Amino acid sequence: KCHRLGLSMWSRYISWVVVGCLYWGIVKGDGDWNYAQALRYSMWFYRAQRSGVSPQGVPWRGDSGMMDVVVGGWYDAGDHVKFHFPMAFSATVLAWGALEFPDGYEVSGGTDLLVENLQHVADYFVQCWDA
Repeated sequence: KCHRLGLSMWSRYISWVVVGCLYWGIVKGDGDWNYAQALRYSMWFYRAQRSGVSPQGVPWRGDSGMMDVVVGGWYDAGDHVKFHFPMAFSATVLAWGALEFPDGYEVSGGTDLLVENLQHVADYFVQCWDA
């Protein structure tokens, strides 16, 4: 268990570094932050972390975890491990953000991706319940 916790903490650190680099790379030439683009990129991050049938628009990914007892969900930082508690937390925070700031998703054009991501993880949890 300690090894898994250590790996998870390391993967979270790497995720924050990647997110930080994305945010710094999204600055426009005039110094204004392009939050809409950052929000869209974060939605693509969740799409790329999917387990199951290869997500559309992610050319470096193929189908994965198709022999799992329950197909779907998100990988924890791309290490082919699915941790349910962090996955549930991420889905909750995404849904909460959509409830609190729906206009942000509309302006960024990310509402469809948000709903698609939440539907994917919700379907996975329902399948886990029945498995």
